[in-house]
Formats: sequence, structure tokens, C-alpha cells
Amino acid sequence: MKLIHLIQRRNLSKQRIRHYNLVFKEIHELTAKTPYELIVEAKKEEQPFNDENGNPQILDISERKVSLYQFMYNNFWRIKIIVKVLRKVNYGYFVLFLMNIK
Repeated sequence: MKLIHLIQRRNLSKQRIRHYNLVFKEIHELTAKTPYELIVEAKKEEQPFNDENGNPQILDISERKVSLYQFMYNNFWRIKIIVKVLRKVNYGYFVLFLMNIK
């Protein structure tokens, strides 16, 4: 529901909405969590908590799960780009191979 409200408030274009949906789908495939679940998790990790000695603590951004998810998503895209490049290279070699067969 929060995402629908966000989209309505921002008056996003259809193309931008499709892009967001693609990103949400890819993140869901990586984390098995819905955008709502990710928001709830991030909000929870922002809250102070007491350590073993009873001292109030706040998780550093590098210790939060959102940082891990961002790292996973960046790697997902790096791999996707590498695969795309390799397909083009392999296709090029395949074409060259076919041209040299006689």
C-alpha cells in the first residue's frame, strides 16, 4: 500500500513505474522479500536497541541488511552485464566460425 501511495504522490510516468516494478521483481528474486517487508525490516533496524551491557546502540548502515541487499543487487547487475557481453562475444565467434566453414 505504501508503494501505491508513493507512486500516486510522485505522479510517476508509466515507464518509470514499469522500471520500478522490474527492480522490485529482481530484488524479490534475490531476497525473497516484498518491498513492504524490506521497508519494515529497514525501519526496525533503524531503531535503537540495548547491547549486552544495557547501553543504547544504533546499527551502523554497513551492519544493516539493506547494505547486504544493495551489494547483492549490484553483483546481480554486474553478472547480468557480463553474461550479456559474453553472449555477444560468443555470437561473434560463432558467426566468424560459420563464415570460415567451406
